[in-house]
Amino acid sequence: MISTLRRASLRHFSAHPWLSLLAIIGIALGVAVVTAVDLANEGAVRAMRVATEAISGRATHRILGASSGIPEAFYTQVRLNLGIRHAAPIIEGLVTTPNHPGGALSLLGVDLLAEPPFRGYLNHVVTPGDDSEGASNSPPLLTPLLTQPATALLHIDTARRMGLSSGDDFAILAGGEIQSLTLIALFDPPDPLAREGLRETLIVDIATAQEVLKQPGVVSRIDLILPDDALGLAQRQKLEAALPGGVRLHGAGERAQAMENLTRAFRLNLTALSLLALLVGMFIIYNTVTFSVVQRRHLLGLLRALGVTRRELFLRLMADGLLMGVPGTLLGLGLGVLLGEGLVGLVARTVNDLYFHLQVTDFHADRVVLLKGAVLGVGATLVAAIPPAWEAVSSPTAVVLSRADLEGRAHQALSRGGWIGIGLLLMAGMMVLIPSRHLAWGFVALFGLMIGYALLIPPSALWLLGRVQGGMRRLFGPLGGVAPGGVGRNLSRTGVALAALSVAVATALGMEILISSFRTTVVDWLHTYLRADIYVTAIHPGPATQRPLLDPLLIDKISATPGLASVGLSRKVTLPTPGEPTDLWILDLPKERFSGFDFIDDSAPRLWPRFQRGDGVILTESMAFRRGLEVGDSLTLPTVQGVIDFAIIGIHYDYGSDTGVVTMSMTTFRKHWQDFGVSGLGLGVAHGVDVVEVIEAIRLAAGEVPLNIRSTRQIREASMVVFDRTFAITRVLRTLAVLVAFFGMLTALTAIQLERTREFAVFRALGLTPKELWRIIAYETGLMGLAAGLLAIPLGVIQGALLIHVINHRSFGWSLEMHVEPMIFFQALLIALPTALLAGVFPAWRISRIPPAEALREA
Repeated sequence: MISTLRRASLRHFSAHPWLSLLAIIGIALGVAVVTAVDLANEGAVRAMRVATEAISGRATHRILGASSGIPEAFYTQVRLNLGIRHAAPIIEGLVTTPNHPGGALSLLGVDLLAEPPFRGYLNHVVTPGDDSEGASNSPPLLTPLLTQPATALLHIDTARRMGLSSGDDFAILAGGEIQSLTLIALFDPPDPLAREGLRETLIVDIATAQEVLKQPGVVSRIDLILPDDALGLAQRQKLEAALPGGVRLHGAGERAQAMENLTRAFRLNLTALSLLALLVGMFIIYNTVTFSVVQRRHLLGLLRALGVTRRELFLRLMADGLLMGVPGTLLGLGLGVLLGEGLVGLVARTVNDLYFHLQVTDFHADRVVLLKGAVLGVGATLVAAIPPAWEAVSSPTAVVLSRADLEGRAHQALSRGGWIGIGLLLMAGMMVLIPSRHLAWGFVALFGLMIGYALLIPPSALWLLGRVQGGMRRLFGPLGGVAPGGVGRNLSRTGVALAALSVAVATALGMEILISSFRTTVVDWLHTYLRADIYVTAIHPGPATQRPLLDPLLIDKISATPGLASVGLSRKVTLPTPGEPTDLWILDLPKERFSGFDFIDDSAPRLWPRFQRGDGVILTESMAFRRGLEVGDSLTLPTVQGVIDFAIIGIHYDYGSDTGVVTMSMTTFRKHWQDFGVSGLGLGVAHGVDVVEVIEAIRLAAGEVPLNIRSTRQIREASMVVFDRTFAITRVLRTLAVLVAFFGMLTALTAIQLERTREFAVFRALGLTPKELWRIIAYETGLMGLAAGLLAIPLGVIQGALLIHVINHRSFGWSLEMHVEPMIFFQALLIALPTALLAGVFPAWRISRIPPAEALREA
């Protein structure tokens, strides 16, 4: 009997290959999107780990400095006075190669004598003139790196990309000026981790790094190897007691963990959005298994009467789902790998724009991610196949599962589904109203909203179709009157197809509301926030916290430029604080420019004197949210005078960084850090003076020093370019979700039209032409698209509000103003209506080509 069941299933699917193929493609797309996003996220995380571990080598701890690094003298103290032999000073920075485009290079300044215990890449240097792989260790090659200034080593792959060989000179942009280095040799570590992590790394002697980056007398960090025993504990205690102010001891793995923490919310958002595509794919499997049950209703009823148990039949129908789910999952994994190669670049670019420099050089199809995708694909298939399989086996044996019985049950289920949907909506609303900072609960509420609303779509669509049936008959004649009834009579699957399309369109609508609201908020913020007319910084490829300092004489020359009315000074540094680094923004600016801060309690005028006096610091909204701080609390920061608690006197809106920024006056910073450097200028132009002329005058004053001089308008435009790049991956996911919904609609319509072969054959026999048959199907699909679009609008608006006020705020701490453009509503119809009409083309073409006599005979 089991073999009979198996043959019946295979015969059914072989008789409808197109329907099976559509179902396989649908689930494949859902799995592909989830897998691709996971692979892209894992690729970014892996790049963080690889880069950090490759550069850290065998270090167990690292000493990190404050704003201006660690004095060289302290390294001597660590080696000699504290007796820690395994210590290596490091200088890190970013440089670009103007004559060899291709992104930034990480500059790594090392002490060749201290390096061997930490990193072994210097043992694998390629001899001059021999750029082949596998060259043996040549210690004499490293002597020029130690004895000759402006010499460097480069990874063999990067050198080939740049067209460089040993002995070549090449230019770099570092420390705010163009400099020249000589490539004395290439390195090619055999370890895959080091090979990948150091691929975009330029290695120089530590003295050369200090000259190139304009950091004399300091190092960025000191790497340590401390034993994990009583001796190591004693060394750590002695070291911590001797640390200068503003310098901290960290575990070697803390840096990678901090980088992952910074991007966790961003990656979680992408994962949640990708699961939507898999959810729509589940609708497709549900539709297809339901169709296979209905098509074989007489056979299934006969088998039940002949003694097939409910368990045997249930397992067979679940296996039928796997016949589509397993190939679809395997195909989806392959597509996910291909799609992931493209998405990993978008994820890395977003991380670069928002967080820190990240160089993803290789794409890896992680086995754990692929296994997760396989489990999700097969699991989603089984979950989607359970309802129709249970429906088939739960009917009494004497009752054959006829079309009328199925549709009767479907209509009876509308009431139950509607009440369940209302319950889920209430649950989602309660979860939103309960105060919480947990992002996971926000996503649970979002999916509860989507599923609850989806359960309300079939009865709502049925109500809408009943309202338009008379109008359709008056507008399009008898054929128009038939269309609403055709959709309603097949509600067992038109309802699911409508729900899938509505949810996908609503998600696209919700994302568009989020993006447009975010964009409008950022535009308004930039207009308020940027109060200077011209901004000047040194040209630097890395983050603002690593910008080179401006020469004081150059600052004086620029400040004396004719036509300037005011000059503001700024500096950005990153402090090594526990958990994650703290970005500090130091300002010395006129009072009128301070009013550009949009404080949550509108307290800018009264805060100005306190800010200038150094009574405390002000925080961005995202910083306050991430750390659970409020006005009146204190923030602990490491300074050269020791750890100091700074009072929080204000919190302001800011959309430049979701990790947050602490802002203090330059007077306060110089007092506690003894650091007088300036990295940026904000210049106000006198009334009636042309900004362009002032910019040209500044360029003349700077002479050959390369500066980044931009007007406020240019900064706004550049900021919006970064904004659009940031949301590029969100738009890709939105498009993919709609594409999966298209295949869901196509699968459902194909199944329905195949079931109605006899009905259409009777119409043809009564004189209906193929053209009129096309019209009926076009009316039906058009009504489905129209209904899906209209029903998607309320869900899209609610979803947009949830994304803005719950998901976004709990993810990043930003408060956004919700902006809903009227054109967005037309956008929902422009997505849903063409999608449904296009999905109906293939079924209409196929059904119109079947001769009526053949259709009547086979039905």
